[in-house]
Amino acid sequence: MPSAVLLHYEAHGASGLQHVEYALLGRGATGLELHTVIDTRSEVMTFSEVEPGVFGLRGPRDMRIVLGTPATDTVSYAWWWAAPGEPVIERSRLVARRGDG
Repeated sequence: MPSAVLLHYEAHGASGLQHVEYALLGRGATGLELHTVIDTRSEVMTFSEVEPGVFGLRGPRDMRIVLGTPATDTVSYAWWWAAPGEPVIERSRLVARRGDG
């Protein structure tokens, strides 16, 4: 049984590459944790699982990452966050299927 899973993806938009992200999913002292680093930020962000598949950020910002497996060959990875004065909503989503690449 692996002790962690590494996720790597590149986010592209209309203007091309937006950012590169790495996320390490593993078990910490209090449960599942997701450690994420993005090439446009200088710090590692640590998210803790607050309910199955939902990881909340430890820190001052209200952010979350939602992981799902909507089909046996598919993984979804969605970022949720709030702009100042706004509710937390889904802002971006990656959907990967076996054979994508």
